[in-house]
Amino acid sequence: MPLAIRIGTLDVEWGSMFSGKSDALITAVKRAMIANKRVQVFKPRLDDRYSDDTIVTHDGREIDCIVAENSYDLMNRINLDTQVVAIDEIQFFDEHIIEVINSLRRYGGMDVIVAGLDMWANGEPVELTAKLAAIAHRATKHHAVCVETGEDAYVSYCFVEKDGDVLVGGNDKYIALSEKAYLQRVRK
Repeated sequence: MPLAIRIGTLDVEWGSMFSGKSDALITAVKRAMIANKRVQVFKPRLDDRYSDDTIVTHDGREIDCIVAENSYDLMNRINLDTQVVAIDEIQFFDEHIIEVINSLRRYGGMDVIVAGLDMWANGEPVELTAKLAAIAHRATKHHAVCVETGEDAYVSYCFVEKDGDVLVGGNDKYIALSEKAYLQRVRK
């Protein structure tokens, strides 16, 4: 398949929970809409914290979206005339989302904006988000404020029992901690 005349860009908004990633994504989407661009906004089915069909920030800002089961479902829902694709909670998609994003950019000429966690609650990097940041045209690292030290938050710390990396939640299960505060908690 020949390359489109225009190759789209990839912007990655990444960081801990409560850092403003989704807010930055919503702002970018609204700017694209003001510029009369055709925009599609997605989130994974797994993210049902505040709404089934809306991206909602922790402070209540929201935008309507399409819910996708996985990367292939997302790809199948793309309209050919779309100019901007925005995807929230990118870490909950499967690894094939990278191929989907590159196809949208390289063959569809679409600009793609994603928002996602940089680290899991155990302090390990989210590989999918890191890979996207590495190939991004622009990657913006967001930091929340540590609830204990007031410093930049290092990780979204889960203070309830959980199995594995994924436990969807908000401030009912997570707090933002600096590296110092995080290490003090895990060393206890």
